[in-house]
Amino acid sequence: MSRHTEPLLLDTTAVLLPDRTETLFLKACLGVETNASWTKLRADLPDLKAMIAGAPAFKRLLPLLFHTLTRDGITVAPSDLAVLRLASAWEERRAARIDELLRDIIGALADCTIEPVLVKGVALAHGAYPKPALRHCHDIDLLIPVHQREMAADAMCRLGFSGRGAKTPEDGRLVLVHTDGLPVSIHSDLAGVTPSRFVRTEIAGVSTRIVGPEDLLLFLAAQLLASRVRDRTSWVMDIVLMLRATPAAEIDWPYLVDKAGERDLALVLLAMTTYLDIEFGTAIPTPALARLREAAGMGPEARDRILWRLRQNPLVSASQIMKASGWRSRLDVIRWMTVPTSAYLQSWCREKGLRWSPAWYALRPLRRLSMQAFPPNGTARNTAKGEDLR
Repeated sequence: MSRHTEPLLLDTTAVLLPDRTETLFLKACLGVETNASWTKLRADLPDLKAMIAGAPAFKRLLPLLFHTLTRDGITVAPSDLAVLRLASAWEERRAARIDELLRDIIGALADCTIEPVLVKGVALAHGAYPKPALRHCHDIDLLIPVHQREMAADAMCRLGFSGRGAKTPEDGRLVLVHTDGLPVSIHSDLAGVTPSRFVRTEIAGVSTRIVGPEDLLLFLAAQLLASRVRDRTSWVMDIVLMLRATPAAEIDWPYLVDKAGERDLALVLLAMTTYLDIEFGTAIPTPALARLREAAGMGPEARDRILWRLRQNPLVSASQIMKASGWRSRLDVIRWMTVPTSAYLQSWCREKGLRWSPAWYALRPLRRLSMQAFPPNGTARNTAKGEDLR
């Protein structure tokens, strides 16, 4: 499709997607033209240790890379093999310990008539990956109703967890830490999740509930847009493997597209799925992509919110946004920088705790110039309603 007929800002959102090197690494991990991808990657970056040092996110992907290279019979240098084996052995031990604690937690909560929903990494590791140890998980995330949270925390403290007196993160999680050092985050609300769409499954030998694939895709899109991901690679692994494990016919695509449109996520989700379809052959149904493309044709106020969220990302600069954009999207970016919609500007004032006045239109160009001269420090603010789904 011509760039002149693509939804505005679709090209701009490419700043959130993996670059060429990251894509080659992901292809090697996921078995997409494994030998060719690995050969090209090693030609660019011949030293695996230096590659990991330059892109720390790759370290978390080493177990899956080792699994795929071994499965496909790819020759690996002895020095690289030692690194891959060490990473795999470490994750095997870690995954076994996480599963052990998860069984204890679910059992203790069941004794209190609490049935949590397992979300984020551990659920993905068991539901999408060939083996749970092939996905790095740094914690356990549970969704528990707010009225049961204190009771759940009491039960977990009897298992060796502590930290109830610690400061609660901004997103409302209650974080408990086991004596082993493993954190468990108790979420009371994940915005947009529909309880009726929870899926019952068996994880680590126990029956539990997880978030359905449609809501998972929506949360990964929201997480990526709100700059609440550690890197640009983990979401690719999660979605590709989830789509391989879940038949397309079992995914409610109309529900997914409708909810993406309601939450201003259609544009980002379209960029993600188009990238996955081209690079990894995820075979997303053509009608679903067509409906998503139609939903991505958002109005100016929604596009203003998208651009604001992109600029909140500490890894995305204004120059990167302009470089990724075609001429149509660049004009829209310039419009947003100088004369955004009044509805957007009023919501921006509310976010900043400022009184709305038309005078902000006159002050906005001066503010943009000051930001260019004196870039703000610190990390991106939390711009998503509810919580993320890592």
